[in-house]
Amino acid sequence: MRLLRAFVVALLTAIVGCVLAFFVGDYLTRLANVQVDGRPLDDNDYVVLLSAFLGAGHHSTTSAMASLVYEVFSKPDLRHELKRNPTKISNAIEETLRLRPPFYGFFRRATKPTSMSGVEIPEASDVYVGWAAANRDPKMFEAPGEFRLDRPGNRHLTFGAGIHTCPGAALARMEMRVLLEELLRRVADLRVAVDCPVYQFGGGDYSFMATLPVTFTPGTRERTNG
Repeated sequence: MRLLRAFVVALLTAIVGCVLAFFVGDYLTRLANVQVDGRPLDDNDYVVLLSAFLGAGHHSTTSAMASLVYEVFSKPDLRHELKRNPTKISNAIEETLRLRPPFYGFFRRATKPTSMSGVEIPEASDVYVGWAAANRDPKMFEAPGEFRLDRPGNRHLTFGAGIHTCPGAALARMEMRVLLEELLRRVADLRVAVDCPVYQFGGGDYSFMATLPVTFTPGTRERTNG
């Protein structure tokens, strides 16, 4: 474990060094040049930030993918509809994200006194922002506990909001879309072999399925030129 940590630290530090040496104007370049209270970030800051980036980008996306597979392939009518009308794939992705967010929420700190729904929140108070609860708010979503492919105005908070919006949201949506498109094309008879998914919790209110048994008919391997 120590060797792995040392390797990751060395790798991330080398990446930051390359980014600083060859300015290309991307997100990592801007991150590498940021200052906090007039102080440039040091190697330890970069390692903490980029480790969180790698962890959040991997675990959250794989959890969302598993939830998408469960929702689509445990409902034959939904699977057939998406295969017949692929333009609704994005709807299925957004409804899965709303109903089963990989992260249930995060803590924030109030920068000034405020109130919400009659509750007074003093300055410097730690406040838990429960995205999963907001995603099932009956004032915003009709029948919030149901998966509805044609749900209108699906303004879920799974990727956060405002300045705290997940920077990897577009990439996660693209990965989920490609996954579902290929599964529908290659293994359309895929079926979930459990009645109800079992979710576990990790650190930071991270939710995931450790296993998701499925059945399908293997196809022939596709070969590409090159």
